[in-house]
Amino acid sequence: MTKKIKIEVIDEEGKESVFETSVTKPELPPLRNPPILEGIDDLTNLSYLHEPGVLHNISVRYGQHTIYTYSGIVLIAANPFQKVPLYSQDVIKAYSGKDRGDLEPHLFAIAEDAYRCMIKDEKNQTVIVSGESGAGKTVSAKFIMRYFASVNLDPNSPTGGDSGMSETERQILATNPILESFGNAKTTRNDNSSRFGKYIEIQFDTKINIAGARIRTYLLERSRLIFQPDSERNYHIFLSGWWVPD
Repeated sequence: MTKKIKIEVIDEEGKESVFETSVTKPELPPLRNPPILEGIDDLTNLSYLHEPGVLHNISVRYGQHTIYTYSGIVLIAANPFQKVPLYSQDVIKAYSGKDRGDLEPHLFAIAEDAYRCMIKDEKNQTVIVSGESGAGKTVSAKFIMRYFASVNLDPNSPTGGDSGMSETERQILATNPILESFGNAKTTRNDNSSRFGKYIEIQFDTKINIAGARIRTYLLERSRLIFQPDSERNYHIFLSGWWVPD
Protein backbone atom coordinates (compact mmCIF):
# COMPACT_ATOMS: atom_id res chain seq x y z
CA MET A 1 0.00 0.00 0.00
CA THR A 2 1.37 3.38 -1.04
CA LYS A 3 1.18 6.23 1.44
CA LYS A 4 1.99 9.89 1.10
CA ILE A 5 4.15 11.40 3.79
CA LYS A 6 5.45 14.87 4.58
CA ILE A 7 8.90 15.57 5.94
CA GLU A 8 9.56 18.91 7.61
CA VAL A 9 13.20 19.94 7.68
CA ILE A 10 14.70 22.85 9.62
CA ASP A 11 18.25 23.71 8.55
CA GLU A 12 20.98 25.29 10.66
CA GLU A 13 19.79 28.79 9.74
CA GLY A 14 16.27 28.06 10.95
CA LYS A 15 14.73 27.85 7.48
CA GLU A 16 11.84 25.39 7.27
CA SER A 17 11.25 23.20 4.22
CA VAL A 18 8.51 20.65 3.59
CA PHE A 19 8.99 17.68 1.28
CA GLU A 20 6.22 15.36 0.12
CA THR A 21 6.84 11.85 -1.17
CA SER A 22 5.09 8.55 -1.68
CA VAL A 23 6.43 5.36 -0.15
CA THR A 24 5.24 1.78 0.05
CA LYS A 25 6.86 1.13 3.43
CA PRO A 26 7.01 4.31 5.50
CA GLU A 27 10.30 4.46 7.37
CA LEU A 28 12.18 7.14 9.21
CA PRO A 29 14.87 8.90 7.14
CA PRO A 30 18.50 8.09 7.94
CA LEU A 31 19.74 9.74 11.11
CA ARG A 32 22.06 12.69 10.67
CA ASN A 33 25.62 12.52 11.95
CA PRO A 34 26.56 15.16 14.55
CA PRO A 35 28.13 18.35 13.11
CA ILE A 36 31.43 17.60 14.84
CA LEU A 37 31.89 14.62 12.48
CA GLU A 38 31.29 16.59 9.27
CA GLY A 39 34.32 16.32 7.03
CA ILE A 40 35.90 13.50 9.04
CA ASP A 41 38.79 11.80 7.25
CA ASP A 42 37.63 8.20 7.85
CA LEU A 43 34.06 7.21 7.04
CA THR A 44 34.14 4.28 9.48
CA ASN A 45 34.21 6.82 12.32
CA LEU A 46 30.79 8.21 11.42
CA SER A 47 28.10 7.61 14.03
CA TYR A 48 25.62 6.60 11.33
CA LEU A 49 27.16 4.97 8.28
CA HIS A 50 24.65 5.15 5.43
CA GLU A 51 24.66 6.40 1.84
CA PRO A 52 23.46 9.98 2.51
CA GLY A 53 25.98 10.33 5.34
CA VAL A 54 28.84 9.03 3.18
CA LEU A 55 27.99 11.27 0.23
CA HIS A 56 27.57 14.32 2.46
CA ASN A 57 30.90 13.74 4.18
CA ILE A 58 32.74 13.34 0.87
CA SER A 59 30.98 16.47 -0.44
CA VAL A 60 32.06 18.48 2.61
CA ARG A 61 35.68 17.37 2.21
CA TYR A 62 35.58 18.10 -1.50
CA GLY A 63 34.37 21.61 -0.70
CA GLN A 64 37.40 21.95 1.56
CA HIS A 65 39.63 21.03 -1.41
CA THR A 66 40.33 17.63 0.15
CA ILE A 67 39.87 14.93 -2.49
CA TYR A 68 40.91 11.88 -0.45
CA THR A 69 38.91 10.14 2.29
CA TYR A 70 39.51 6.84 4.06
CA SER A 71 36.88 4.16 4.53
CA GLY A 72 38.78 1.69 6.66
CA ILE A 73 41.56 0.24 4.53
CA VAL A 74 40.01 1.73 1.38
CA LEU A 75 40.92 5.17 0.01
CA ILE A 76 38.15 7.07 -1.76
CA ALA A 77 39.28 9.66 -4.31
CA ALA A 78 37.09 12.40 -5.79
CA ASN A 79 38.43 13.58 -9.14
CA PRO A 80 39.21 17.32 -8.84
CA PHE A 81 39.24 17.73 -12.66
CA GLN A 82 42.15 20.13 -12.32
CA LYS A 83 45.80 20.06 -11.35
CA VAL A 84 46.35 19.98 -7.60
CA PRO A 85 49.68 20.40 -5.73
CA LEU A 86 49.50 17.03 -3.99
CA TYR A 87 52.09 14.93 -5.76
CA SER A 88 55.40 16.79 -5.59
CA GLN A 89 58.62 15.22 -4.37
CA ASP A 90 58.23 17.10 -1.09
CA VAL A 91 54.88 15.36 -0.52
CA ILE A 92 56.46 12.00 -1.37
CA LYS A 93 59.17 12.69 1.20
CA ALA A 94 56.56 13.70 3.80
CA TYR A 95 54.69 10.38 3.49
CA SER A 96 57.81 8.22 3.31
CA GLY A 97 58.20 6.22 6.51
CA LYS A 98 54.91 7.41 8.00
CA ASP A 99 52.14 5.12 9.23
CA ARG A 100 48.76 5.40 7.56
CA GLY A 101 46.79 7.84 9.68
CA ASP A 102 49.76 9.99 10.70
CA LEU A 103 48.96 12.44 7.90
CA GLU A 104 45.91 13.37 5.85
CA PRO A 105 44.44 10.61 3.62
CA HIS A 106 46.49 10.35 0.46
CA LEU A 107 47.33 8.00 -2.37
CA PHE A 108 50.93 8.01 -1.18
CA ALA A 109 49.86 6.75 2.25
CA ILE A 110 48.34 3.66 0.62
CA ALA A 111 51.47 3.15 -1.49
CA GLU A 112 53.69 3.56 1.59
CA ASP A 113 51.56 1.07 3.53
CA ALA A 114 51.96 -1.54 0.78
CA TYR A 115 55.68 -0.77 0.53
CA ARG A 116 56.25 -1.19 4.26
CA CYS A 117 54.17 -4.38 4.49
CA MET A 118 56.21 -5.86 1.65
CA ILE A 119 59.42 -5.18 3.57
CA LYS A 120 58.10 -6.27 6.97
CA ASP A 121 56.19 -9.39 5.96
CA GLU A 122 58.35 -10.29 2.94
CA LYS A 123 55.20 -11.01 0.95
CA ASN A 124 53.75 -9.65 -2.28
CA GLN A 125 51.35 -6.73 -1.88
CA THR A 126 48.50 -5.64 -4.15
CA VAL A 127 47.03 -2.17 -4.69
CA ILE A 128 43.69 -2.28 -6.53
CA VAL A 129 42.62 0.89 -8.35
CA SER A 130 38.98 0.79 -9.46
CA GLY A 131 36.27 3.23 -10.45
CA GLU A 132 34.06 4.32 -13.32
CA SER A 133 35.28 5.95 -16.53
CA GLY A 134 36.88 9.31 -15.86
CA ALA A 135 37.30 8.69 -12.14
CA GLY A 136 41.08 9.04 -12.36
CA LYS A 137 42.26 5.42 -12.22
CA THR A 138 45.02 5.83 -14.82
CA VAL A 139 46.44 8.94 -13.17
CA SER A 140 46.28 7.33 -9.73
CA ALA A 141 48.20 4.29 -10.99
CA LYS A 142 50.87 6.62 -12.41
CA PHE A 143 51.34 8.36 -9.06
CA ILE A 144 51.56 5.04 -7.23
CA MET A 145 54.34 3.90 -9.56
CA ARG A 146 56.05 7.27 -9.21
CA TYR A 147 55.99 6.85 -5.45
CA PHE A 148 57.58 3.42 -5.61
CA ALA A 149 60.24 4.77 -7.97
CA SER A 150 60.95 7.85 -5.82
CA VAL A 151 60.62 6.73 -2.21
CA ASN A 152 63.85 6.31 -0.26
CA LEU A 153 64.11 4.39 3.01
CA ASP A 154 67.17 6.34 4.19
CA PRO A 155 65.93 9.51 5.95
CA ASN A 156 69.35 11.13 5.52
CA SER A 157 69.25 10.77 1.74
CA PRO A 158 67.35 13.11 -0.58
CA THR A 159 64.34 11.57 -2.27
CA GLY A 160 62.77 12.13 -5.62
CA GLY A 161 63.79 13.71 -8.86
CA ASP A 162 64.93 11.80 -11.91
CA SER A 163 68.47 11.94 -10.52
CA GLY A 164 67.36 9.60 -7.71
CA MET A 165 65.86 7.02 -10.08
CA SER A 166 67.62 4.13 -11.73
CA GLU A 167 67.36 3.52 -15.45
CA THR A 168 64.97 0.64 -14.78
CA GLU A 169 62.66 2.89 -12.76
CA ARG A 170 62.65 5.56 -15.46
CA GLN A 171 61.85 2.94 -18.11
CA ILE A 172 58.88 1.65 -16.09
CA LEU A 173 57.42 5.15 -15.79
CA ALA A 174 58.11 5.77 -19.49
CA THR A 175 55.88 2.84 -20.51
CA ASN A 176 52.71 4.76 -19.62
CA PRO A 177 52.46 6.78 -22.87
CA ILE A 178 52.94 3.61 -24.93
CA LEU A 179 50.30 1.68 -22.99
CA GLU A 180 47.86 4.57 -23.28
CA SER A 181 48.48 4.90 -27.03
CA PHE A 182 47.50 1.29 -27.64
CA GLY A 183 44.81 0.99 -24.97
CA ASN A 184 43.20 4.41 -24.45
CA ALA A 185 40.58 6.14 -26.55
CA LYS A 186 38.36 9.20 -26.53
CA THR A 187 34.86 8.57 -25.17
CA THR A 188 31.93 10.88 -24.49
CA ARG A 189 33.01 11.05 -20.84
CA ASN A 190 36.78 11.09 -21.07
CA ASP A 191 39.23 12.16 -23.80
CA ASN A 192 41.83 9.70 -22.50
CA SER A 193 39.76 6.76 -21.28
CA SER A 194 41.43 3.41 -20.66
CA ARG A 195 39.60 0.84 -22.79
CA PHE A 196 41.51 -2.06 -21.29
CA GLY A 197 42.43 -3.42 -17.88
CA LYS A 198 46.00 -3.98 -16.83
CA TYR A 199 47.85 -5.73 -14.05
CA ILE A 200 51.28 -4.21 -13.38
CA GLU A 201 53.71 -6.29 -11.37
CA ILE A 202 56.62 -4.24 -9.99
CA GLN A 203 59.56 -6.38 -8.94
CA PHE A 204 61.99 -5.43 -6.16
CA ASP A 205 65.43 -6.86 -5.44
CA THR A 206 66.82 -7.83 -2.02
CA LYS A 207 67.91 -4.21 -1.43
CA ILE A 208 64.30 -3.00 -1.96
CA ASN A 209 65.18 -1.34 -5.24
CA ILE A 210 62.98 -1.72 -8.31
CA ALA A 211 64.54 -4.41 -10.49
CA GLY A 212 61.91 -4.69 -13.20
CA ALA A 213 58.23 -4.94 -14.04
CA ARG A 214 55.78 -7.17 -15.85
CA ILE A 215 52.59 -5.92 -17.45
CA ARG A 216 49.67 -8.22 -18.18
CA THR A 217 47.02 -6.65 -20.41
CA TYR A 218 43.51 -8.02 -20.42
CA LEU A 219 39.90 -7.08 -21.20
CA LEU A 220 40.90 -5.16 -24.34
CA GLU A 221 37.79 -3.65 -25.91
CA ARG A 222 38.33 -5.19 -29.35
CA SER A 223 35.01 -3.96 -30.75
CA ARG A 224 36.44 -0.43 -30.78
CA LEU A 225 38.74 -1.44 -33.64
CA ILE A 226 35.87 -1.63 -36.11
CA PHE A 227 33.17 0.55 -34.57
CA GLN A 228 32.97 3.63 -32.37
CA PRO A 229 29.81 5.42 -31.18
CA ASP A 230 29.19 9.01 -32.21
CA SER A 231 31.62 11.52 -30.66
CA GLU A 232 34.03 8.73 -29.74
CA ARG A 233 37.27 7.57 -31.36
CA ASN A 234 39.35 4.49 -31.93
CA TYR A 235 42.49 3.80 -29.89
CA HIS A 236 44.95 6.69 -29.98
CA ILE A 237 47.49 4.68 -31.98
CA PHE A 238 45.14 4.29 -34.97
CA LEU A 239 44.32 7.02 -37.45
CA SER A 240 40.77 7.59 -38.64
CA GLY A 241 40.04 5.63 -41.79
CA TRP A 242 42.46 2.76 -41.20
CA TRP A 243 41.20 -0.71 -41.87
CA VAL A 244 42.26 -3.32 -39.33
CA PRO A 245 41.96 -6.96 -40.43
CA ASP A 246 40.72 -9.67 -38.10
